[in-house]
Amino acid sequence: MSKRKISVLILVLLMVALVALTFVSCKKQQMELTAFDFETTYDGQVQSIEVSCSTGDTSGWTISYENEKGEVTSSPVNAGEYTATVTYSNKGYQTATATAKLTIKKAASVVKVWPTVVKNYPANAPTERREVYGTAFSDEWLSVSVLDESN
Repeated sequence: MSKRKISVLILVLLMVALVALTFVSCKKQQMELTAFDFETTYDGQVQSIEVSCSTGDTSGWTISYENEKGEVTSSPVNAGEYTATVTYSNKGYQTATATAKLTIKKAASVVKVWPTVVKNYPANAPTERREVYGTAFSDEWLSVSVLDESN
């Protein structure tokens, strides 16, 4: 073989190696995405699930929550069950998804003012309050003035 043919052969081999290296470096890497179920009680605050990924990066994912009615939100607050879908999309990585369940339980109703006994039931009181079930208190009745039912 002549020096010229050897030089061309070496050049071709270098070009093939360069193309192969470029192809390998452009291939998107895989990563693992894990979403964890979470259960809490309603407190009026936005709730979320926990997520981890094999890269340790937290900037590339988005989380959407779908309730039992099929409504989608990014900030669940109200009591109910939500299916959380996490999508990780970042340069250099293949898109990955994971799902988890977020459960927000109803909080117990809170009576802010305890009932008071009112004597001598007023004649002009609303009719629905005049009904007596069980043993009557004579002319006494219980009056609840404030009840928090926000959840």
